[in-house]
Amino acid sequence: EHRPDAFIETKAGRNIRSIVPQKLRRDRPTVLYIRVANPEQDVVISAGGLRRKLRQVTPGETVRLTVAPEHCSEELQLTVTVEKSEA
Repeated sequence: EHRPDAFIETKAGRNIRSIVPQKLRRDRPTVLYIRVANPEQDVVISAGGLRRKLRQVTPGETVRLTVAPEHCSEELQLTVTVEKSEA
């Protein structure tokens, strides 16, 4: 039996075309498979408290991101975004 709050939904933010899976468990690490909508260079991909710098992202490649329970806040959604890197 799973409590409804044992799961958190993923939500596509800026420049994200798709995320698999669409729900993840709060109590264990989950690998997200992410595709971007548009090519960009020097970006930071973020999901909750997790941030990872990437030199380049393209719609044809799948970005793998492992999200651990400590990256998930108490919110019901985990928004994944791609932003331009400040550096």
